[in-house]
Amino acid sequence: MTTISLFCMLQQYRSEVGFVVQNELLTREEAADILKVSLTQLYRLTRDGEIAVVKRGRRFVRYQRSDIEDFINRHLYRGAHREGGA
Repeated sequence: MTTISLFCMLQQYRSEVGFVVQNELLTREEAADILKVSLTQLYRLTRDGEIAVVKRGRRFVRYQRSDIEDFINRHLYRGAHREGGA
């Protein structure tokens, strides 16, 4: 059994039982969906260093769920802070 097939089986298991791991790897599409942004905007955020990316080779690009959640939390705090100070 290959590493990729084990990874796919684990992802399927997690989705079936609702199990979320802090360092779960997300595809570009999944990360963009969580952030409610386009793939182009996600690429820009990655390019600008706002969100870290896990790369293996040229085509395997994934995002850690914890990095996506950290990005959201950083921007929620800033937005709340600006509104309170106005």
